[in-house]
Amino acid sequence: MFASIFGTLVPMTLEKFKVDPAIATGPFIAITNDIIGMMMYMGITVLLS
Repeated sequence: MFASIFGTLVPMTLEKFKVDPAIATGPFIAITNDIIGMMMYMGITVLLS
């Protein structure tokens, strides 16, 4: 769900800043998904402990 939202909003935002979305979107989405995944993982471990 997060990936689809960021995948839509990030290119539109980058176009406003005159940055090529095809180049900049990939790494940004990967980093964001990694951070969100790690936060969810840590949140579950806190709830289980």
